[in-house]
Amino acid sequence: KGKEDAPAQVRENSTNLLQQLELFQLCRGRLAHDGILFLPLPYDFLQQGYALIEEYGDEQGAEGEQKEKNLSVTLNLALNNLGAMNIHLLFEQEKLFVRISCAEPQTTALVENTRAQLDTILQPLGLQRLNIDANGQDPAVALIGLLSPDKSVLDARV
Repeated sequence: KGKEDAPAQVRENSTNLLQQLELFQLCRGRLAHDGILFLPLPYDFLQQGYALIEEYGDEQGAEGEQKEKNLSVTLNLALNNLGAMNIHLLFEQEKLFVRISCAEPQTTALVENTRAQLDTILQPLGLQRLNIDANGQDPAVALIGLLSPDKSVLDARV
């Protein structure tokens, strides 16, 4: 019986993969319209995950000089053992601001316990501030909110 189910399972898996690829293409196209790069993260340790990358601040200054571009990177993850996490990295004028939001209280506590190590690791990148909170959101919910009209990846809560 297992051999008879194998072709049906392969067809179902193929259909699911195709639907997921179509969804990723739609998300990528919609977000590209807003200047946001959408990158799915297909890693074994993730139930679901993607990165959002947005450049901003390339306007010219008052005297015509080119201002430095800033970069916003958001990782929305559902990790197998840690639950949902949202990591927001803001690179602004050679300074790094980081916010890690965890959905599970035990994950928040674990990240808080590694704060000193994170500070040490991120210091060479110009770390100015590291915030850790318990406001983590499921990646699918975060993506739906982002795809709603008039939304931006830029988050002032960093």
